[in-house]
Amino acid sequence: MVYEKEELGDYFVIIEKQYGEGDTAEIEIKRGPFQGFIFQYLQVKINVEDEDNEEVRVQFEYHIIEQSFILSTQQKVEFETLLGDIIVFIVINKTVEEDTETNNSRTNNT
Repeated sequence: MVYEKEELGDYFVIIEKQYGEGDTAEIEIKRGPFQGFIFQYLQVKINVEDEDNEEVRVQFEYHIIEQSFILSTQQKVEFETLLGDIIVFIVINKTVEEDTETNNSRTNNT
């Protein structure tokens, strides 16, 4: 699957609804070959393998809630790669968002 990393946010949407305690949000894939799939991460682990090279290993478990077709072995590899890219995108953007809010708060409090 080919997509630009900076456009990855256009490929999915986090479904807004009421979740129970401990639930993870459902995510719908909006574009590409897996359009219409809805899934949620069950568990995510991010380990820094080599801080000098900034190499990060992401491990996750997921549950498919809705799918538009049965995945072949190759499609499953591509799907899981996309899910890995999505979780990294979410974490990076959440971290940047939190840093921006913290910096804005510091600026407003000085």
